[in-house]
Amino acid sequence: MRNSIGARDDRGPLERRVDGGGSSRMNERRLLPVYLLGAAGSAYAFWYYVSASAVLPALAFGLVTVAFVARLRILTADS
Repeated sequence: MRNSIGARDDRGPLERRVDGGGSSRMNERRLLPVYLLGAAGSAYAFWYYVSASAVLPALAFGLVTVAFVARLRILTADS
């Protein structure tokens, strides 16, 4: 497929739609506060559901917290 300037573009339609030309992608360093807020919020929800003895929501928020912390470690390992 050819793009708007006539160059060959081998990416699929989903990749073209998500990328948007590359200028609108958010810098990963700017996402750090979002990951911190997400980890803090999900850790609080995890604590709340554990103290309320609700196992299933506690498990879900525990997994989300682990995912946020893992992503934060990957993001900060580069710096």
